[in-house]
Amino acid sequence: MARITGSYPDDLDLLIEGAVEASVFSGKSDALREFVREYFEDHQNERIAAAVALDKYERITLSDAARLGDVDRWTMRDILREGLNSASGSKTQTTQPTR
Repeated sequence: MARITGSYPDDLDLLIEGAVEASVFSGKSDALREFVREYFEDHQNERIAAAVALDKYERITLSDAARLGDVDRWTMRDILREGLNSASGSKTQTTQPTR
């Protein structure tokens, strides 16, 4: 399991400590894991953006990106291809019929 260090406002720390003391969470780490998990469950676009960013810098595989993005591999492949096409400036041109 990864370990992170961070800073957050004192009031937030007090709320987390209170939640631990009230047995809402077993510890601060448990509380923070739950907060992050809920955030990404409620924010699907940000979850996919995070997976795409990690794939862009070749830090994860397609399968990992799909798992992190909570989509199937084929959907993630299409998302990644779409990102590559828009990043390279390729656009599909449409023509209007003449009258």
